[in-house]
Formats: sequence, structure tokens, C-alpha cells
Amino acid sequence: MKLCYGCMQQIGNGHTGLCPHCGYDPNEIVDTAVYLKPGTVLNDKYLVGRALGYGGFGITYVGWDRNLSRKVCIKEYFPRNLSRRVSLEQSTVTVAEQEQIDRFQMGLRQFLEEARSLANLANVKGIVKIHSFFEANHTGYIIMEYLEGQDVKGMLKAEGGKFAYEKAEYIILTVLHTLNEIHKKNVLHRDIAPDNIFITNEGVIKLIDFGAAKHAAAQANTNAEILLKEGYAPLEQYRRDTRQGTYTDIYAAAALFYRMLTGKKPPSARSRFKQDTLRSVSEMGVQVPEYAEMAIMTSLNLQPQHRIQTAYEFMEALGGADFVPRYEPEWILPHVEEPKDKRGLSGFMEKFGGASIGVKAAVILFLLAAAGGGVYGITRLASGGSVEVSATGEGTATVSLLEGRALADVKEELEQTGIADIKVTYVLNEAPNDTVIAQSKAAGSIVDTAQDGTMELTVSGGSQFVTLGSYVQKSLDEAKREAEADHVPYVVSEICSDDQPKGTVYDQSAAPGEVFDVTAGKITLSVSRGAKSDFDRTLPDFSGETVEQAKKMLDELGLNTDLFSVKTEKETGYNDTVSEGKIARQSVPAGQKVNLVDLEEHAKTITFYTSRGAEPTPEPKPTVKPKSQSSGNSSSNGGSPQIVAPKKSGNKNNKGPSIEAGGSDYGSLW
Repeated sequence: MKLCYGCMQQIGNGHTGLCPHCGYDPNEIVDTAVYLKPGTVLNDKYLVGRALGYGGFGITYVGWDRNLSRKVCIKEYFPRNLSRRVSLEQSTVTVAEQEQIDRFQMGLRQFLEEARSLANLANVKGIVKIHSFFEANHTGYIIMEYLEGQDVKGMLKAEGGKFAYEKAEYIILTVLHTLNEIHKKNVLHRDIAPDNIFITNEGVIKLIDFGAAKHAAAQANTNAEILLKEGYAPLEQYRRDTRQGTYTDIYAAAALFYRMLTGKKPPSARSRFKQDTLRSVSEMGVQVPEYAEMAIMTSLNLQPQHRIQTAYEFMEALGGADFVPRYEPEWILPHVEEPKDKRGLSGFMEKFGGASIGVKAAVILFLLAAAGGGVYGITRLASGGSVEVSATGEGTATVSLLEGRALADVKEELEQTGIADIKVTYVLNEAPNDTVIAQSKAAGSIVDTAQDGTMELTVSGGSQFVTLGSYVQKSLDEAKREAEADHVPYVVSEICSDDQPKGTVYDQSAAPGEVFDVTAGKITLSVSRGAKSDFDRTLPDFSGETVEQAKKMLDELGLNTDLFSVKTEKETGYNDTVSEGKIARQSVPAGQKVNLVDLEEHAKTITFYTSRGAEPTPEPKPTVKPKSQSSGNSSSNGGSPQIVAPKKSGNKNNKGPSIEAGGSDYGSLW
């Protein structure tokens, strides 16, 4: 069987037409100058399907994790105004304009930093889960959980543009609850808006698409306003020199609440700064509690210091200080008042009349446990046989022997008994893949599921899969020991960091908790080399040194010939102050700073110009002397001069060559 690139469901190997599941046309022409070609494989693991959307800074694709056989969402960093593919048949990304490289790289770093931040928020239920992130094709990729459902923007469009107060309040309280959790981790969202609030088919509300990469690009772009969502971005996001904080997300959350209630987003903060035309919720014809309107309008203040400052304070202002999101679908269904005669067991079970056998068994188990008394054993029917589960007392469960059993069966059983918080750690083991080999709570122990509904399972990954630990904020030696103990192959990348101590691992290419295929590649441990300024070197003055001495001095500075190649040329003129063969001048001036890290990327050449020495004394010129005349008659050659050898230098009277004619002495000409 093969996969449909539109929905990643299986279709027949010989199927060539529209997908029977989603209607995707495999013959659809794809602009591969922009999008990755469906069927592209990233990191030897992730299969790329059709593009789901293209925003200003990235492209989102449906994907498939070939190792874990699950549908994923793939986000590629591909800023619209900066990027292009090398060719129609290649995946590599280049920057359209050479002068925009720094801006592209800044955004890429923040794109990956966004993924790293989200990976560290794995315990926050209200955000999209990150499976992996990495660099490839000269850009970055984030692998996320695939969510089935609709964003608030689409729901507003489908429901006439606005929500009733109760529904809008529930959504905003959920958003604030999630913001409160991520703010505790010193993470800002920076892009709260209707299209970044996603509601799954199960009714779970999640924040998606954090705005770190957008923020970084805005910092490097003189036209920052085009990067922001007008109406939702507060004033400080338009200014590079203004600090952002939790109050930045509060403004956007208030704008979202305003939009859901009134059907209109607030005027942009930039236009409000010139002339504030914002109307209150009640002025827009919407009746809401007075305290809610006060909370919204206060949080939409242009000046950050005058807003509600934290998500929890916003929840308090809305009367929701104790609010906890419910991660089940009932909240979106109209409330049905049950008749009095159906409030007991029979009425409760009738509500689940159409439920699966497994759900009914779970309900029965809960009711039996709540009834009190002894230990009750029941058998839950399932395909392939039965699994025994048991409970004792109110809100308690007896743990079964889980070791040696398939993970899928174990998880299903635990969830039925009320142990729903299950942490799975994969290790290399001789047991078959996905076999439980250890459990944190011993078989036979009684658990109060209301107080502790957790279970940690150690599961065999065969010879292929392990769960990654966190090697960050550890010394390189410690990180190496732990990775080797986990049987995780790795490579080390040393990078300068002004914030991280030298020798400290401050990043890893695959997130902690990710199930990693050790046969497919290695993780990269990024280690701090210390501050970049630690590698500055000041060039000395090499004047008067021999070239060999100068090379030795370069080596002592760490500027070996791999980083700083040496050329030697002779001066064209003479030099009275520097001996022949020694350095008279240098192409890179003395006192100039060079950085070893920069030289590793772009080696530099220094040219030493050696002296020709002092100008030599010119050789004496010969004396020109005419032939002597006799009896006043000219010679046969007309009195032509003859060359007379100069006098020896030892003769004190020799002042240079002289010309004699007719026996007369005209004196020295020099």
C-alpha cells in the first residue's frame, strides 16, 4: 500500500486518480520553485505531503513519520520575500538578495529557537506538541503533532463573524490559562490572533504558531509593520527599542476577545497612536458584563504599564481565577437538562447508549468504584481477547502486572482504570519493539487515582529507538557520558555564545523526550566555546622581523597558516632603515583586531613586504679625454676625444674625470 500525499491515508499501490479519502489529485502541478515536492523525505525520516498553507514566514505541510507511523505537521522556514529554491527539482533554499542573508539567518535562528522553547513546554497541554526540529536544505524545519479541527478564524467565519459571550469567554479563559503556563517558563507567544487559536475535533483549544521568527525578522527589517497582525499587535511590537513582556500577549488576548464578541478587530495600535478611534464593546452594540468590558478595554491600553500585566490577573478580572480548561468536547454542545428519573445509574448509562463497549466498561468501572465496598473485577471485551482490570474503593485502582505486554494494550487498560498520565521511555532492549519492560508502580499496589493518576513505563525500542534525555546545561563531558549511557550517537558542534559558560552544552538538535532512531543518524550537541570576543587577537608590528620570526609570532597568537595564510613579496624600492630580507611593511596593519572564529569561516591572507635594503653607491663613470694636438695642427680624426681611465681612488687629487684640450686644463666638471 502507498500513502496519499494529501491526507497520508493508505491507498492502493496501483491507484492513480483522486484520493478516495480526501479527493487529493496526485497529478496536481506543484510550484517546486516555492514548495517542497510531495514525496520529499526530510532527515531520512519525515515524508512531505501537500502544502497546507503559506504564511509570510513559512510553509506548512502534511507529513508522515516513517519510523513511528504517524501523521505529522511539517513547518518549513521560508520567508516569502527572502527565499527561493535553487532549481525546480531541488529542495535547497537560497536567499533571493545577497544583502538579505543576515536577516534570513536571524529569522532562522529564532525559528529554531521557537521550536526549542515549545519543546521545553512539553507539559503544557494547551500548545501544539513538538516532535522534532532540525536544519536541512539550508533552512529549518519543525515537526509538530497534526491537529484535526479548525482555527477560531474559520469558526468565526462559519458562525456569522462573532460568538456568544459564554463561548468567547471560555475560549479566552483557556487561552489565558495556557499563556499563564508558558509565561512561567519565560516564553512569550507574540502572535495571539484568531488564526493561531486552534480547536480540535475533540474540543481541545491549543495555541499554535508562536511568533518568535516574525519578531526577529521585524527587528532586522525597516518595514516591520508588514510582519505583524494589524489590530492584534500592541504598539511595542512596532518599535525595535521597546521592551516586550507578558503585557504584550495580554494586549493581543484582549484584542482576540474583542474580535470574538464584536465581530470587528480593534484598529491597529499604530493608527490608534495617531488618533485613537477604538470604541468600547458596549459602544459596538454588544452587551457583556461590566467587569469583562473593563478588563478588555484596560488590556487594550496603548501604554503597557497601564494594562493588566499578567494572564492570571486577566483571568481574575473575568471572574475565572480558578478556571481550568476541560479537555473534552462537551463544552461545545448545548447543555441538556436530564429528567429527574434519569439521574441515576440507568439514566447515566442511557447517555452512553451509543458508546463503544470500551467506553461503557469504563463508565461501569467508575460507578462501581464510586459505590464503595470491596474489590470489583470486570472483563472489558476487546478485539483479540480480554484484559482484566480491577478497582477497589472510591477513586482507587489496583495496578496489574504490565511488564511483558504490548504498550498499546497497557495504555488502554491504564486509562480505563483512571491512570491517564502515562510517561513512556524507550530504551534499547532485546524484547520486541513496544513491549513494556518496567513499570513505576508495582503490580498489586493500590493507587488513589484522584491524587496520583500517573504511571511511568519503560518500553523496549528494540535495537532502534530510544527516548532522548536532556543534555542541555551540562558540561560536555557529562552530556557525553549520559548520551553514551543512553546509547545515543552524537556529534559535537562548538559555537560561540555570550550567554553560556564555556564548555556547557546549550542545545541539542533533537528535543528531550523525542523518540530517536539511533540507526538513522546522530544528534548534535551544541557546546559553548565562550564569548566570541574571547577569540579576538591584535596583530603586532612585524617591522624588522624575518618572515620566519613573523610566522612564529602568528602561531603563538593562534593564527596558524590554516587561518591566516602568509604571502611574501619584495618591496619595489629601497629602504635605508630596514635590513635586506626583513619585513618593511605588512598588508594587515599592526594593531588591527582579527577574530579566530571569523577566520575559521573565512581565512585571511597577510602579505609581508621584505626590504631590498639601502640603495647601493653608483659605480664611478669613465673619464673622456681628447687626443693631444701637436704644433697646433689638429689630428687626423679632427681632434676627437679619447677615453682615459680614471685615476685610482687612492689619489687625493682625483676629483673625477676631466677633459683636456690643446694642453689646457679646464678643471674638474664634478
